[in-house]
Amino acid sequence: FKSKKNIKNSYRTNKFVRKSGTTNIEIKDNKIKLPKLGWVKFSKSQKVKDLNIRKWKCPECGEVHDRDINASINILNEGLKMQKAS
Repeated sequence: FKSKKNIKNSYRTNKFVRKSGTTNIEIKDNKIKLPKLGWVKFSKSQKVKDLNIRKWKCPECGEVHDRDINASINILNEGLKMQKAS
């Protein structure tokens, strides 16, 4: 977890689904099961979103949002910023 280059603690691993349907990463309450580390406590600040849900209705503004369209808009905006910078 320690790095001389970055003060932020981090850990990266690949997630995969076994033939039985289980994954190598699990979340229960405020614990996460990671490969090689086992169960680790963590502070849950946000609810994890299900990435299989492509459209949802925002409870605050009432609009229907589409994850794919939002991603396309963000990618286009970043590309335009990069084009202006060069």
